[in-house]
Amino acid sequence: MRKTLRLLLAARDPARARLTAAAAVSLGVLASALLTNLLIGQLHAERSLLSVGIFLSIMAGASVKDRSPRERLVTTMLLIPASVAVIALAALLAPNRILAIGAFILVSGAAVWVRRYGARAGSLGTVTFMGYFFALLLKPTHDQLPALCLIALLACTTQLVARATLLLQRPRRQLLLLLRELRAASESALDAASRPGHPGTLRLRLARIDATSESIDAWQRNSDAELHADGDPKTLGDRVLDARVDIQELCYLLARLSVSAADLPARLHRDLAHLRTVLDERAPACDISSATEWATDIIAHRPSQRGTRLGATFASYLIARSVHAHARLRELTIVGAPPDPKPSPGSGSGSARPRVSLAPKQDPWTRMTVQAMAAASIASIVGEAISASHWYWAVITASLIFTGTTTRGGILTRAFRRILGTAIGIIVGIAAVALASGNVNVLSAICVLGVFGALYFGPLNSLYSALFTTTILVALYRLLGKLGADVLETRLEETIAGGVIGVLCAYLILSSSSKPALDAKANAYLDALEALLGRLLATPVNPVTTTALRTELRALELAQGDVDTAVSGMSTAFLVTGPRRTGNAVHLMYIATRSAARLVQLDGDLARPDPLVAAAISRVAARASAARHALAEARGQPSVDRDADDHQSVNALLQDQASSFDPRSPSGEALVALLRMDWTLAQVIDDSTAELPLERGGRKRKPALKVSVPPV
Repeated sequence: MRKTLRLLLAARDPARARLTAAAAVSLGVLASALLTNLLIGQLHAERSLLSVGIFLSIMAGASVKDRSPRERLVTTMLLIPASVAVIALAALLAPNRILAIGAFILVSGAAVWVRRYGARAGSLGTVTFMGYFFALLLKPTHDQLPALCLIALLACTTQLVARATLLLQRPRRQLLLLLRELRAASESALDAASRPGHPGTLRLRLARIDATSESIDAWQRNSDAELHADGDPKTLGDRVLDARVDIQELCYLLARLSVSAADLPARLHRDLAHLRTVLDERAPACDISSATEWATDIIAHRPSQRGTRLGATFASYLIARSVHAHARLRELTIVGAPPDPKPSPGSGSGSARPRVSLAPKQDPWTRMTVQAMAAASIASIVGEAISASHWYWAVITASLIFTGTTTRGGILTRAFRRILGTAIGIIVGIAAVALASGNVNVLSAICVLGVFGALYFGPLNSLYSALFTTTILVALYRLLGKLGADVLETRLEETIAGGVIGVLCAYLILSSSSKPALDAKANAYLDALEALLGRLLATPVNPVTTTALRTELRALELAQGDVDTAVSGMSTAFLVTGPRRTGNAVHLMYIATRSAARLVQLDGDLARPDPLVAAAISRVAARASAARHALAEARGQPSVDRDADDHQSVNALLQDQASSFDPRSPSGEALVALLRMDWTLAQVIDDSTAELPLERGGRKRKPALKVSVPPV
């Protein structure tokens, strides 16, 4: 059971970074609640101020999203004067209701507009909006203002302490966890690949391997690898790349073999036992050594038969290569030397990272600012019509759905998730409160767990954030003795009203299609792919070009991640155009990226010049250019002659040069990777809704070269 759970959760939270951050911020919220409660008792203030201490602390912790821990600490520090100042401003304007509401609408628009200047400005805008909102809601008198400002000070200060605590994280332990999770994610992917009929599960688990390797790469940028691992950064990077690419190549082949046969051959099960030994955290050193010796022997006598890429012989070779890669990764001795207090060049947390420019960029912020202000204005009127005492729920929903996105499709998705999360949260909250039976300690525990859930799961999907926030609200109202069916009904109605108003404003006021934003992400991916292919044609091979190749690969992976994030953020909008089609497009990019990683891995072994490989790279680059034109067709660009384009495919090249193609050589393996990449780009051009070949019933575009594995 423990092993199954470990495999299920493998690499979902690389290095447990999200768990650590959520725990620290949750403790900060708990401290804020306790201190606020103590302050309320000392000052004999209103009990409702407790909600200010809780929710303002949540926002102060959740909204800070700078890249490095030190930058997040500085941003949290800046939240203290910003929140206190805006509360004082709101209290000053409170006697004039019209002026106070007008300023609130301006603040809601400013919170969206300042996001153009980066994560820090966005965090300040969000907390400023919430601070003004609470002051507007509570209408503090001059006597109550000091208490409200002190509560805001406590809420942000507790999060400042939590952020300072996170600076004490140990890089050595983080690396150990990441390497352990890379092995766990690899074992999880092997299990999925060995069972036929689970292509979706395999995709997810391969993506977990990608996520873990990206986290190791991020760890290298923020830490000095030489101080924490026995080897230079290039050694660690090379071994992680080998382990990642080899296990993914093996999983693709095992998936095909498991589909074509009821069970894998007994020989492969024996070979896979060696790989599982190396991936096992508790495996004895002698067993790992024995598995490594077996792998070394297999690699030395690599398959010599042509046409065996789909057979068990080549699968054994891939298994051996994976064993060797993970064994070499385990050989890295993790040392416990203290980190160098001086930041290393290019570490990612120092001055090497380019700063956000304060010059306005080409962005949608002005349009979204107008939309957000209009939504807040209309929501305040509609919300008060629904409930004069809870009108603010509609305003909050109408304002918050504009955060975290820049497209109307993203706004629609966030509104849908917030409404659905609120509905589910009401049900969960009622059940939790019923089980608590009025016990104050249990209700307090529900609030704390809700805070943790919102912070831990919220970054994955805004639905979880709305769900847990509503659960906290239900428990909090029960603690204050104000929970009733009418309150919960009003909560849902106000949330629906705010979400609908926000979406209508996004679609009817200065409306702009989401397609250009998504196309820009796709074009950025194709730019990165073409840059990497151009670098692959560079000669001769040397450490400089190898380092540049890895830089280009990293840029490609980041661009592919941006596409994935953009598509995920517009998922509700894609329900009309077809979620399967969109999901397949993202998966195709994953395949192309993994093929590019395989090319980078093989680059040092390729003979230069290799005319066939160079010609294949040129054809893939041309296919990438054709894919760019295909994406532009909807904007009136000339369409691509796809039938003529097929004659320029890598598959056609290899059919013409079959006598020169040897799948045993590094050049042959590079050509297979290029064939796979070319196939994925052709699928993008086709814009097909057919299932991928890994799925049951999926059709193939064309039969691949007989001596090679099909493209995916």
